[in-house]
Amino acid sequence: RVLVSFRNPVDMAYSLHSLMRFQGAEPEPSLEVAVSDGSQPRWAFTSWPFRWAFTYPRLLRFSEQLERYLEVFGPERVHVVLYEDFVADRVGVYRGILDFLGVDPTFVPEFPVVFANREERSRVVTRWLKRTPMAVRGVGRLVVPSQAARRALGRRVIAANQRVVPRPELDPAVRRRL
Repeated sequence: RVLVSFRNPVDMAYSLHSLMRFQGAEPEPSLEVAVSDGSQPRWAFTSWPFRWAFTYPRLLRFSEQLERYLEVFGPERVHVVLYEDFVADRVGVYRGILDFLGVDPTFVPEFPVVFANREERSRVVTRWLKRTPMAVRGVGRLVVPSQAARRALGRRVIAANQRVVPRPELDPAVRRRL
């Protein structure tokens, strides 16, 4: 059984663009320009050292992607969930997923927001964390010999350098064009 989840393509592109800007992987500040530049691949980092290339126009062709799954697995084995439906009725959509999977639909978990929109507090701190000079790294290894402790410290610094902020509404004219 295959569970597929889609989001409105324009909202998904806006969210992805915002995330990529936050991560420093998207050089173009304008979503409209980034989407219209279909020839320039973007690089997304899923987990170090893995990354994948995409273009916004190709990524947003959801119908093509869904058609492949339906052809390979058959429509009876593919369950499609729309993100907007999930936001509107988390419990109902979740129960539909459990029913599709053939498991007990009475369990209802909490649905906390996991990846809220974030922005960095200081671009200087972000750049410094991503490109820490080798001499500073060496001193860090001497002062904090445990790699696990250094990583935990790094995660705390990263967390302190970001804040959750609402994403501004996408300009209606840009939304229409996209």
